[in-house]
Amino acid sequence: MEYSKIYDLLGFSSISKQVFTSQIELPISFIEQSPQTYGFLPALVPIWREDNDFIGYWRHWFCEKRPTTIVQQHPEYNYETEEIARNFHQLLVDTFLRKIAASEEGINESLLKICKVLGLDINAIKKHYDKYGDSFENYQNFVCFQNQEPLIHGGAAYNGSFPNGISTELHNVCSVELNDEIKAVLKNLDNVPIWLLSNDQEPIFYSLIENNDLSGAWLSLNSNGWEFSAAKKAIMHLANASQDQKFRQLAQVWATQEHERYGEY
Repeated sequence: MEYSKIYDLLGFSSISKQVFTSQIELPISFIEQSPQTYGFLPALVPIWREDNDFIGYWRHWFCEKRPTTIVQQHPEYNYETEEIARNFHQLLVDTFLRKIAASEEGINESLLKICKVLGLDINAIKKHYDKYGDSFENYQNFVCFQNQEPLIHGGAAYNGSFPNGISTELHNVCSVELNDEIKAVLKNLDNVPIWLLSNDQEPIFYSLIENNDLSGAWLSLNSNGWEFSAAKKAIMHLANASQDQKFRQLAQVWATQEHERYGEY
């Protein structure tokens, strides 16, 4: 099974699948569609790449209160992962705003046609840019961002589920979701999950499996402290323990990719 099949398995939008597979080609120079499908963590389902970063769905398993969102994962920065959109439509609006900011080209017939297929009003996006620019401060003017801005916007009224500082329910968090400043604070706190404090995840993972803590094992698997080769074996072990057929299919797809090229995370 290829990653395009995962879109169907997990019920992701058909438009996002067509963008991932380049059936719909976006006229945007700073993204790479049909990206390589290795070098990212198991929770990520890739949509496209920007420079060396992966943009994708962030789908947790065996965890309460962690709905799917969209993230940017930075392999060059220890795989730090940040929420950049709450849904695919938000991602498209933000990306086309950045396209307009990066280009002096006008809105032509080809662009109008592709945006119609995507369900975007490019003229409204252009008017927004002309008035406000592409800063996060005014995204609330788009209906799709009202009352559900992503964490990267930094608003005090953030109401999503992505980890947001040390007040987060840490038992539902993996380490790549936290920045270095927060990780430093965690070292001085009590009752912090062990996978958030260690750079050697393999023994922690198998101990969690032995205790039937599938959530903890999954979060350990998506935390720093793995060789990709060992993580590929671990995810199949978790699939066997879970007896979840959808997860098994995801695990099999992730484990057959050439993640070893990236060494460790």
